[in-house]
Amino acid sequence: MADKIRILIEGMQGEMLGLLKRKIFEKKEIKEVLSMREKLEYSLAKKTCKVKDFLKCIQFEYDLVHFPNKILNDFLIGKT
Repeated sequence: MADKIRILIEGMQGEMLGLLKRKIFEKKEIKEVLSMREKLEYSLAKKTCKVKDFLKCIQFEYDLVHFPNKILNDFLIGKT
């Protein structure tokens, strides 16, 4: 399971580099996004995955697209 998630996260790095080049996020913020995505992917990969896990993942991605600074501040402060 860990290998699949690691490969998935590594595949997201290209997307994150694009966001870095466009100066949407800084390097530290990109690390936080990848870390949060990894955490969410683990929650989706476990056998006892629930609907709330999917909803949390969807909400994170939605907020990341629409409110990039707000979502990072919320997750960095710990309002997950």
